[in-house]
Amino acid sequence: MSALPAHQIHTLREKNFDLVIMNSVIQSFHGYNYLKQVIRKSIDLLSDRGYLFIGDIMDLEKKKEL
Repeated sequence: MSALPAHQIHTLREKNFDLVIMNSVIQSFHGYNYLKQVIRKSIDLLSDRGYLFIGDIMDLEKKKEL
């Protein structure tokens, strides 16, 4: 098991994941470019038939209300 910042996901020894899940963390990222960087690195870790699941995404227009 590893604990590391999202932008360092490419440093994992394991590769060819069937599934990468980003859930309830995206609203804590510090910008769109950071998110794009993490998504690209996550996709690079997937197997040919792997999936990237991005869930629980906050509506930025409602962020202050929450």
